[in-house]
Amino acid sequence: MGIIRFLVIMLITVTLLVVSWFILPVRQTQVAGLKHLKESDILNLVHGHPGDPWLWITRYRLKGLEKHPWVLSAKVTKVFPSDVKVSIVERVPVARLLKNSHEVVLSADGVELPGAPRVGPLIKAEGKLNIQQALEAAFVLRREGVQVVELTPAGIRMKLKDSTVWADSVDSLRKYMSSVKMKRGKNIHIYPWGVSVQ
Repeated sequence: MGIIRFLVIMLITVTLLVVSWFILPVRQTQVAGLKHLKESDILNLVHGHPGDPWLWITRYRLKGLEKHPWVLSAKVTKVFPSDVKVSIVERVPVARLLKNSHEVVLSADGVELPGAPRVGPLIKAEGKLNIQQALEAAFVLRREGVQVVELTPAGIRMKLKDSTVWADSVDSLRKYMSSVKMKRGKNIHIYPWGVSVQ
């Protein structure tokens, strides 16, 4: 009796899955927010091509989309009976990192973006130092034309177009940012207690 009940349940389940494929196929998928990624890549990750089963587009299927390095966030809305809307927020390239003798492009949250254009300052780090700290320093100095951010055990050294800035931390850099703007064209050293200009 138990085997018959199991087989009946399996038959009903398989029948429902097959029927869902044909009764409610995806008719149209709209993708919004793309700048770097291609719509076909998103449709492959979501399984939202016309004719794919609409009922099968679930949260579980979105994991591949959410793991993509270019995708900061994604939202998928299913519109009954057969439409799908995908909204993507892509990461933006902000800096380059010198890694194993070649450059990789990073987003503001430190994710490597394959195929990204070379933009922003070059980050150099000795050992396994905090790359996020270098990204924060680059963000603080973005309007000052920062070209290189170098992390060292002693602090952060930044090369601008016409100045060199050294700071013991990003917090000190933020605190004395006005000195960087006023002392352009000089070597500026920022400490927790003040600024030294040479």
